[in-house]
Amino acid sequence: MSNPEDWFRITIYIPFIDHFITELNSRFNDIFKDIIPLEGLIPANNNKYKTEEILKSLMYDEDIPANSHLEIQAELELWKTKWANTENPKPQTAVETLLHYKVFYPNIKILLQIFATITITSETAERSFSSLGILNNYMRSSMTEDRLNGLAVLHIHKEIPIDIDDVINIFSRQKQRRMKTEDWSKD
Repeated sequence: MSNPEDWFRITIYIPFIDHFITELNSRFNDIFKDIIPLEGLIPANNNKYKTEEILKSLMYDEDIPANSHLEIQAELELWKTKWANTENPKPQTAVETLLHYKVFYPNIKILLQIFATITITSETAERSFSSLGILNNYMRSSMTEDRLNGLAVLHIHKEIPIDIDDVINIFSRQKQRRMKTEDWSKD
């Protein structure tokens, strides 16, 4: 070690980064290993996962109307066969797959609904609460719930364009907000 920078890099920085990467890998692997096989329900991934892998990932037994794993297994096999024999473009996401849902697969429908609503991270929810906290603290005394909700939606969905002329027209059509003034020249 020729200088303090090398010493710091070797003894502190590299071990810290290594530990950090290991922790991230272990956390995300634990989270995703149970959820990822549900991706096999999506027709585009029909051959990516075996039926047994999908069955092992089922942790929602009380939400599924099936009486046994055999019933779910049979339904999964029929589902896979149905999509294997389809020549049309296959859905790529859980939401697209739900649009092609048929009544014959009630357990698959529930599993797809669960898979479509599981968030991979809680980033969006955390960002929403953080935005709401900032707005609420900034204008706490002068804001109604409707206004707070509207400002929160605007802050969270910044990417949606807003036409200022439409906003002005809607605002002008609402009740009149003119103040009544007195004539002060008589005093």
